[in-house]
Amino acid sequence: MTAKIAVSVVEALCRESFPYGVYHVDQLFELKSMYDWLRLEVSMEIRIDGMQINMEAKKNTP
Repeated sequence: MTAKIAVSVVEALCRESFPYGVYHVDQLFELKSMYDWLRLEVSMEIRIDGMQINMEAKKNTP
């Protein structure tokens, strides 16, 4: 999984324009921007304080 994320990041860095400097991946990208691709590759469950978060409902929210 780490390698697949790294490939996606490198592809985006080559395709798009980013500010100059040194950044952590999470400073340039958000998980929600990779959601469609990720859900084909993995299954994940997000819980906050023991309550499952429904990502499908959140996905369609602006």
